[in-house]
Amino acid sequence: MSILPKLQYLFRTLPLQLPPAYFKAVHKDMTKFIWAGSRPRVAMKVLCAPTKAGGLAVPDIEAYFHASVLAS
Repeated sequence: MSILPKLQYLFRTLPLQLPPAYFKAVHKDMTKFIWAGSRPRVAMKVLCAPTKAGGLAVPDIEAYFHASVLAS
């Protein structure tokens, strides 16, 4: 995914504190994109799981945000 490094750069350089509602909106938009607007058939937690565990390895944006904040 080419957007993930761009998000990580923004998370590290900008002193932002993002509210939990932001991450819910991102997950909602990702779900709409993956399922083409129809009802989700698999939980987001399963989609974020590694491919070896039966998931699609969709990145968890909130986890990346918290990791980049801790790293800086």
